[in-house]
Amino acid sequence: MFLRLLLIGSVVGALSGIVALILGYSIWMGLLIYSGVGTFSVVAIAALAVVSSDAGQQAEASAPRDFSPVPRG
Repeated sequence: MFLRLLLIGSVVGALSGIVALILGYSIWMGLLIYSGVGTFSVVAIAALAVVSSDAGQQAEASAPRDFSPVPRG
C-alpha cells in the first residue's frame, strides 16, 4: 500500500513538473512543482484512505444490535 502510494505521488508530481517545464517555467519552478504536487498527492490519498476506512468502521459500529436475552425453553 505504502509503495503504491509513493509511486502514485511520484508519477503525479513528475507529470505536473513536466507540464510546468513545457509551459515555460524555469527548471527550479518545475522541481518545486514536482515536489509540492507529489507530496500533496501522497498526503491527500493517504488522508482519503484513512477517512474511507473510518467511515466503514463507523457504519459497522452504528449498526443496531439486539441485546435482548435469548429465550430458553
